[in-house]
Amino acid sequence: MEEVSHAIVAALFAEGPEGRRYDDAVLRDAVPVLLLSIADQVDVEALPDALLQMVDAFLERAEANRSADPAEVTAAVERYLEKHPLPGSLWQQVEGILLRHDAALDGDVLERVRAFSRFSDAPLRAPGVDDAAPEGSSRGGLLLRAKFAKKKDSKK
Repeated sequence: MEEVSHAIVAALFAEGPEGRRYDDAVLRDAVPVLLLSIADQVDVEALPDALLQMVDAFLERAEANRSADPAEVTAAVERYLEKHPLPGSLWQQVEGILLRHDAALDGDVLERVRAFSRFSDAPLRAPGVDDAAPEGSSRGGLLLRAKFAKKKDSKK
């Protein structure tokens, strides 16, 4: 999980030709939201003081606190993100990192990140789950058809 965290932080604070990709306001919201997304895999209380202060300040803006019930915190974060969405490009970067480090993750971290991304200008979608099949096609595509063709051939 530490490798994943470092990759996400590096991506968020990366410099481009025109400076940092995300401004301070975005980062003040993004870092705590991502930390809260993985709170079951990280001891939030053991975070460095600067990160704890960042999480607490975010939760105050969201009208919640760390000692509240997790469902209440999630609801407060969702209400806040409805009014203050994070950029879709941020969520896409994080999703890419999580997919590359999938083996290092426990639980449904990717699904929680995708859930929070719905409050952005470009929500993440689970491929194959959220997508409708094109008219006249099957959702399984060529691989699924090949699998059934093999079963059909073996019955002859």
